[in-house]
Amino acid sequence: MIPRIIHQFWDGGPLPDGMRRLSRTWPINHPDWEYWLWDGESVRRLLFHADLWDRVPDIVPPDALWQFRSDLARWSLLWRFGGVWADMDTTCQRPLDNLLTHPVVVGWEIQNQWIGTSTIAAPPRHPVVEAVLDNINRAARPGTRPHAISGPKAVTRILLTRRRLFKDVRVLDEHMWYPTRWNTPEDSDRPYPEAWIVHHWLHQRTLRSLADPGTPSGAVEVRGIVEDGSQRSSRIFADIPAGHWATLGYTPYPGSLNLRVGADVRAAVIQREPVLVGNDRYWPARLAGEPCHVKVSRDPGMVEIIHPQRLRDRPGVTNGALLVLEVFDASIGGDHGTSDPA
Repeated sequence: MIPRIIHQFWDGGPLPDGMRRLSRTWPINHPDWEYWLWDGESVRRLLFHADLWDRVPDIVPPDALWQFRSDLARWSLLWRFGGVWADMDTTCQRPLDNLLTHPVVVGWEIQNQWIGTSTIAAPPRHPVVEAVLDNINRAARPGTRPHAISGPKAVTRILLTRRRLFKDVRVLDEHMWYPTRWNTPEDSDRPYPEAWIVHHWLHQRTLRSLADPGTPSGAVEVRGIVEDGSQRSSRIFADIPAGHWATLGYTPYPGSLNLRVGADVRAAVIQREPVLVGNDRYWPARLAGEPCHVKVSRDPGMVEIIHPQRLRDRPGVTNGALLVLEVFDASIGGDHGTSDPA
């Protein structure tokens, strides 16, 4: 069984705001899981091949130092603890629980060619992880790039051989796990509502002088059409992040509305800074100009809007009405949302 633990790793300075936004999507989508954020100091004592950590500058090119150190941490932590490893430059758009049907779960980075390593699920001490660690020690030769030591070109054969012989490795389709490819990292800014995870390729973005992922521009804006809550809508509309479409329905509770949205809308919302009330997270917002808060469901197609009763009863909030919801960071929410979501 795969332990319900999410591992992420960051070292070399304060965590940038963009990375913090992306990392936040993991515990929000897995509120019952443990979330462990590692740094170089905390991970060193747990490494296999700890000598390689110090010799990294002699093995890989200068631009790949932390890429290889991240790989050393990735496979060592999965061996010792199991769980889900997720690179910091990934967005989790929905819970993974239903996908974890095999002892090891990975995804095609390039369909039927290379298996990616940015997100990996495994139990502790699984033989395939041990095989990867053994291969790292053999393949770590000066002048070699990480993808040939510990990345896709090194592990694909190991994982596929294990799948063929023991049937305990699941490889998910590219569109679910890697909807964008490494050579077009800018495409990761687009919405991918069918994906569970979006990898933003921070290393490739840096080489191309592109903005860091997770850097928002203004509020998340959603345009919704009010519907009768007695008619459960199956329509979900989504467009580019600056103009999402959705359907809005009444709930039995006088203080809330439900907004049906695409997974990309939900992912954009949870990257913003929330207000914490107990174990719940809320985001300051405006709906049709009225201050409110939103709360996301584990359902990737649902956002709950918590708002004053006067909005629900206001003339114009009727079937077919077009409303605009704006969602903000908590740090600026005082100018936009209510002071208390409860």
